[in-house]
Amino acid sequence: MTLARGIRLAALIELLLYGVCYAWIWSPPGRSLIGFAAFAVVAYLTVRLAATCVSFILALLHRSPAPNDLRLDPLQWARLVLREYWVTLLCYGLLHPWVGRFGPVAPARTGTDVGVPVILVHGFFCNAAYWWGMRRALRAAGIESVYSLSLEPVYNDIDAFGRQLAERIEQVLSETGADQVLLIGHSMGGLVSRAAALRHGQAAHVAGIITLGTPHFGTALARFSWGLNVRQMADHSDWLVELSRQEEGLSPVPVTSIFSYHDNIVAPQENAILARAENHAVGGVGHLSLAFDPTIQHRVIRTLRGYSMSGANGSRSG
Repeated sequence: MTLARGIRLAALIELLLYGVCYAWIWSPPGRSLIGFAAFAVVAYLTVRLAATCVSFILALLHRSPAPNDLRLDPLQWARLVLREYWVTLLCYGLLHPWVGRFGPVAPARTGTDVGVPVILVHGFFCNAAYWWGMRRALRAAGIESVYSLSLEPVYNDIDAFGRQLAERIEQVLSETGADQVLLIGHSMGGLVSRAAALRHGQAAHVAGIITLGTPHFGTALARFSWGLNVRQMADHSDWLVELSRQEEGLSPVPVTSIFSYHDNIVAPQENAILARAENHAVGGVGHLSLAFDPTIQHRVIRTLRGYSMSGANGSRSG
C-alpha cells in the first residue's frame, strides 16, 4: 500500500472512531449530522495540534543549545509551533493523500535554467507531494527542470531507497541528455541522496546535494517510531557511522546542509551538521516547514545556481 492510500484509509478509520466517540458522549436527542461534523473537525485538529506540541517537547529534551542570535522569545515560539502545525495539516490533510494532484514527478516542460536537472528527494513518511511549496518557489525563480519521486514502501531500507533514486537519476539523464543532476533532499531524503551517490554509482552524475533538516548523525526521536529506515536514523547509528566512514578519503559530491536549531524531529539539531559540508543554520523553522519557508527557498535557489556555475555540465557529451 502506498503512503497516499494509507493516509486516506487511516483518515477513514479515524472518522469512524470519531463517530463512535460522538455517539457514546451524546445521547440520541443530542445527536445531529452538524454536531458530528463539528465534533470530528475539532477532534481532528486537536489530535494533530497535540502531536505537534509533543514533537517539540521531545526535541527540546534532546536539543542542541541555539546560538544567541537564533534564540526565540515566547511569541516566536508560538509562531514556530503554529506554523509547523499548519504545514502538518497541509501535508497530511491535503498534499500527501492526493500526491497525484500535488506531486508531479516530472516538469511540464524542461528548462535550461540552472544548467542541470533538479531532483527532489522527500523524507520519511512523505511522498513527492511534500515538495509542492518548493516547486512553486523554483518555478517562480525560472527553474523549470525539476523532477521528483515517491520512495516506497514507507519503512524500507535507506540503501534500497538509494537504489530507487539511482534509477531515477539514470532515467532523468536519459530523458534530458544531461551529464549531471542536482539533488535536494529533505530529512531522510538527504541520506538517500548520499547513499545513491556513494553506494550506487551516481557520484559522477551528481553535481551537488542540498539537504534540509537531514539527520546526518541521526536523531534521538527515532526511538519513538519504528521501521528499518527509522533504526538507521537513530542517533549515531551503525548505518550512519559507516556511511560517513566510507566517504572518508574520497572526493565525494559537494553537500550543503541547511538545518534549523528549532527542528522538532532532528534532535540534537547539530546532528544535521556534516563536517565535509557547507553548513547553514537557521532558527524559528520546524522540520516539515523547512521546504515551505521563503528564506530557505531563496537560499536553496542561490545554492542551486552556485553549484551549476561551479562546473556542472548541462548536456551529455557523446
